[in-house]
Amino acid sequence: MKGLLWSLAFRLLGKTIRFRVEGLHRIRECLASGQNVILLCSHRDVTGLLLYATCGRHGLPLSSFVVLTSDGTDGHRLARVLARYGLEFVTRPGGDSPLSPERKSQARSFSVRRLVRMLESGGNVMMTADEKTRTEHSHTAMGAVTLAARTGRGIVLASARSSKELVLSTWDGHLVPLPFVQVTVLFRPVTAVPTIHAKSERGIAQAQLASELLRLSARASDLANSRQYSLQGFRVTAWRDAYKRINV
Repeated sequence: MKGLLWSLAFRLLGKTIRFRVEGLHRIRECLASGQNVILLCSHRDVTGLLLYATCGRHGLPLSSFVVLTSDGTDGHRLARVLARYGLEFVTRPGGDSPLSPERKSQARSFSVRRLVRMLESGGNVMMTADEKTRTEHSHTAMGAVTLAARTGRGIVLASARSSKELVLSTWDGHLVPLPFVQVTVLFRPVTAVPTIHAKSERGIAQAQLASELLRLSARASDLANSRQYSLQGFRVTAWRDAYKRINV
């Protein structure tokens, strides 16, 4: 029942939104030529991106993607929506998982192996870059770097920001577009990650990728002229261009 309600609310919200898109042809060119990709977006932007992928008139061909979700509250909600659209997903333990550290590590390794097999068999992966803190919004993109390094697949960065969006009181400050707004969706050209093995080299690649993703989110926010609303008790506060204050 909860899955039906979440998917219904998701679908109704999507029908009220207009989309402005840049760079989608990059993904279509890759898929048309037989190149599979890793689509990476900010954790707090995923709702806007999935609204476009499922409700956009000329949306992202999400049916060709496997979506990585967390095994937590927000991940379960997302999985219910994806299941209603018939989309495939892989779960990994999130920060609120009840598993022990050892079991959590094993489960994460298993999910990575599944994604590697899917990429090597010709599938595509959509995943999020987790954020360390709500205030800094600094990304940790090591999962995408690991997948790209192990499979040789390219990474496509994505961001979705709306002209008016609600900031939820979640750990990532999750953004939900308000009804009857325009959502700006940006896709950055495929980023190749060399096959690297040293942990220090992967750390450098992660930092570069995270920096690019932050810049893409900032540009999407500027193009959308984003106005954000944060619910604090019964008060509503608004501010503009929050990403301009990000220290990359």
